[in-house]
Amino acid sequence: MDHFNYNNIPFYINDIVLLKYKSRILKYIITSIQLKNNDYHLVKFKNPEDEQITKIVKFKIGTTNKFIKKYFLYTDPPTIQCTLLKSKHIVYKFHCNFCNEIHKHNSIGHNDCRCASMYSPYSRSGYNLELDLKLENFNEYLLYNLELYLLKIHFGGWSSYKLSVKKFYEGKVCQDYGKKNFPYITPTTLEYIRIHYNEDNLKCSNGCLVSGLNSIMKMVLSKTILYIDETYKTEINKLYKLYKKNSQITKSNNNILDKTQKIKLIRKILNTYKPKIEQKQIIKKTNISKNIKPKIENIIETTTIENKKELTEELTELTEINIKLDLDCGMEQIENLSNIHINNIKQMIQEDYPEYQDKYFYLPNDVKLYSTYLDTYEDLWLCMYKLETPDKYTVYCVDEVDIYDPDFINYRLEKKAER
Repeated sequence: MDHFNYNNIPFYINDIVLLKYKSRILKYIITSIQLKNNDYHLVKFKNPEDEQITKIVKFKIGTTNKFIKKYFLYTDPPTIQCTLLKSKHIVYKFHCNFCNEIHKHNSIGHNDCRCASMYSPYSRSGYNLELDLKLENFNEYLLYNLELYLLKIHFGGWSSYKLSVKKFYEGKVCQDYGKKNFPYITPTTLEYIRIHYNEDNLKCSNGCLVSGLNSIMKMVLSKTILYIDETYKTEINKLYKLYKKNSQITKSNNNILDKTQKIKLIRKILNTYKPKIEQKQIIKKTNISKNIKPKIENIIETTTIENKKELTEELTELTEINIKLDLDCGMEQIENLSNIHINNIKQMIQEDYPEYQDKYFYLPNDVKLYSTYLDTYEDLWLCMYKLETPDKYTVYCVDEVDIYDPDFINYRLEKKAER
C-alpha cells in the first residue's frame, strides 16, 4: 500500500511525520504500509537522521487515540482565535491543536510559540492571537475595554462597574437617560444623575454607576484602549475629543481654589487633630466639630466670598463621613457576611479617620472556603478596596484577597512580626 488514513488524514510513504514516544515528540519518515486482516495498518518508520533507528506502529482502523501528525512549519504566523481567561489578571488562552494543551498569553497580537516540542509548526513563526468576540455595537466595545482597563489596574470591583454601566445604556436604570446620552457623557451628566437619579445610582452597588461612567472617561482620556478594533476607530477618536474638550472646560471654570487645593487644605487642618498611632480610637463627631471649628473659620476668612460657602460644605461633609461596603462580588460567603463582621470592618476603617487608606485586609474567623485541591477548608481573607467618596460616605468594595498582592504579603509579615 502507498498510503493509509488515520483521523481522516491521508499518510503516504516517504511522508515526514511526528510520533510520540512516552512524553517526547520525534520526527520519522514512513517507509512501508501494510493492511493486516482488514483490521489494522502496520506502518514502519525510520529516523531521518539515522536510518538504523526504526519503529513499527499498529494503527487500528476506526480508532483515533494514536499521536501521528504530518511535519511542517509555518513560514508566516497564522491567526488563532483566543478567549479571555476569567481571572483577576488579563490572560488570553486557546487550545493548541498540535500539542493538545491550553496555551496562555498576556497579550493579543503576535506571540511566540508555547509548545514544548521543537517540531511544533509554530516554533519558528509563532502565531497572531485574535480575540474571539462578538461585539455588536460601540457600547459593547467600550464596556469590554472597561473590563480590561479595570483588570489592568487590579481593581477588584470591576464586575459591579461593568454591570452598572450596562444597565444604564440599556435603560434598566435612570429611565431612558442612558439610552439617549451614553457614551457621550460629561461631568454635567454625572452631576445630573447624582441629583435626579440618586436612588438608581445607589441601587447600583452603592454608587457604582457614576463611578463606572467616570472610569470610562478616564480610560478614554488616558488612551488605555487595550482591545483595538479598527471598526470603531472613528467613534473612539470622536469620543476622546468630546471628553478632552469637556475636561478642559471643567478646569477653566474652577475658581481661585480648585478641588485638589481644597482637599489638601482640608486634610492639612484635620491632620492637626489626628490621634497618634498608639492611641488610635474612633473620633466622635462632637469632638471633631469642637476642635476644628476655629480652624475652619480661619480658613474660610482667608478665602474669597465665592468659595466660602462651597469650602464650608466640604469641611462639614468630611467631618461627618461614614463607611459603606459593596458586598456584591459574586461570592456567596462574602455577599452573606454577618452584621458582626460588617461592623468590625467598618470600625477598622473608621479608626483611620479622616485619612482612610485605599486598601484594608480582614479575616472573618468563622468563614471558611473549601479547597478541592487540598480537600480541606481554608481561611477566607477579605480585601476592601476604596471606590469613591460621594456625598457624606466612603464606599469600599469587599472581595476575596489576591494572595500574591504585595500589600497583602507585607500586611501578613507585619502581623507576624507583632506576635
